[in-house]
Amino acid sequence: NGFVTRETVASFAKRVSDEAEAGNQILEKLIRTGAATLVANVSAVARRLGFEGDFVVSGVGGVFRGLVFERSFRSELETRIPQARFREPVFGPATGSLLLAYRFAKIELSEHLLSNLKRDKV
Repeated sequence: NGFVTRETVASFAKRVSDEAEAGNQILEKLIRTGAATLVANVSAVARRLGFEGDFVVSGVGGVFRGLVFERSFRSELETRIPQARFREPVFGPATGSLLLAYRFAKIELSEHLLSNLKRDKV
């Protein structure tokens, strides 16, 4: 059909990550460059939003399951943005989007709501 599916891209990304972890230096450098670029984007967004003091950064998606990317991202983040702290996400992207929508709608994010979401792993 001429379209590349999300699953095809994800499987290719996993193979690239696996090869980098197995010692392919070209792919490792490519992944490290991608992690550095993402950290540069985090830095730009933090500046633009006026973040001051410590703040949390989380990564979602399959790319963060690759050891080379995740380690490179954490290292680059620590070096370039020392006030940023990497933390595994509490929720997945869909629930994170829901919580952002609640905030924008000025709906209170109660402990009851958050604990239910955590319990149900939404």
